[in-house]
Amino acid sequence: MSDELILADERDPEETGFAGTGVWKVLIVDDEPDMHAITKISLSGFKFLGRRLELHHCYSGAEAKAFLKNHDDIAVVLLDVVMETDDAGLNVVEYVRKNLQNRRIRIVLRTANPGQAPERRVITGYDINDYKEKAELTAQKLFTLMYSALRSYRDIMAIEQTKSGLEAVIAASADILERRSVDQFAQGVLQQLTALLHTGDDAALLCQDGLSAMLEGDGSLRIHAATGSFTEFTGQLAGERLPAHIQADLQVALEQEGFVRLEDRIVMSLRSSQGAANILYLTGVNSMTAADQGLLELFARNVSIAFENLRLYESLQTSQREVKDLLADDEEEDAVPADTPAYTGNVVHFSPASGSKV
Repeated sequence: MSDELILADERDPEETGFAGTGVWKVLIVDDEPDMHAITKISLSGFKFLGRRLELHHCYSGAEAKAFLKNHDDIAVVLLDVVMETDDAGLNVVEYVRKNLQNRRIRIVLRTANPGQAPERRVITGYDINDYKEKAELTAQKLFTLMYSALRSYRDIMAIEQTKSGLEAVIAASADILERRSVDQFAQGVLQQLTALLHTGDDAALLCQDGLSAMLEGDGSLRIHAATGSFTEFTGQLAGERLPAHIQADLQVALEQEGFVRLEDRIVMSLRSSQGAANILYLTGVNSMTAADQGLLELFARNVSIAFENLRLYESLQTSQREVKDLLADDEEEDAVPADTPAYTGNVVHFSPASGSKV
C-alpha cells in the first residue's frame, strides 16, 4: 500500500504526461501501525534536491519481500527487525542483497528490542546502512538520517548511470560516422551528464536539419537521445509526440539561442554553421553553478559538431554516388551498340590505273 505525501510537480500528472517522476520512494516496513503514522508525520514536508517523498507501507517481512521484488526503484527502506519473527527484518535484508542483488537501496534497521539483535553483530553481518533504536529516533534525527541516506542513494545511482553512459560512448566510438553510432554516442554522454549534474530523470537532445528548419519550423526537431520518460520518444519528431508545454519550452530555445533557465528546467540551444538547431532539454534542475553551465555548453557544442560532421559526411557520400551514376551513364552512351556488325578484318584494294576495286 502506498501513501504519497506530495507530488513533486504541482501540475496535474495527466497534463504533463510524465506522472511519477520527481519523487524519492521510501518504504516503511513495521508491524506497528503507530510507527507508520509517526514516520509519516515526522517526514511531512521533507525535501531533498527539490524532490519530495512518496511513502509506501508494508506490515510484515513477507509483505516487504513481495513488494521489493516488484519495485526496484525504492531509494530507502526503514525496516523493523522484529515482526512476525524475531529476525524477520534481517531476513528481508538478506533477500534484498542476495536474492534480488539490489545494492542500490539504502536499508535502515529500526528496532525496539536491541537486545534481540545486537548492533555490532547486525552491522558486521548484514549489508545495511544504519541501525537505530526506535526510542532514540526523534523527528530531527529521522530527518538527518533520511537526508544522509538519500544523498548516498543519489551518488550510487549517479555512478551507475555514468558507467552505463560511458559504455555507450565507448561502443559508439568504434564507428562514430554511422547515424546509429552518433545517436548512441549522444545517448551515452547525456546519461553521464544528467548523472553528474544530479538533474531529473527526464532529459532529451533534439536536433534539427538546416533545410527543414527553414521549411517546417520547430516541428522538424527530432529526439536523438533521451533519458527517463522521454526514452520512448527517441527517434521521433518532437512536434508529434511531446506535450504542448514542452513544445513551448523548445520554441523558447529556438528563439533564444544559448542557455535559458525556465523554473526547474533548462533548455540550451546551439546552431551549427549550416543553421541546424541542437537543443538540450533538462528537467529537475534545482541549482546550477558556473562550472555546471560550462559542462552543459561543452556537451551541446561537441554533440552539435558530431552531428554536423555526420551531415557533411552523408552529403559527401551522396555526392560521390551521384558522380558515379553520371560516369556510369557516360560510359553507357559511349559504348558500341550491341547490334553493330563486328569488324571482319577484310581489306578493299583499288587499282592505281583504273581506280576499280580489286
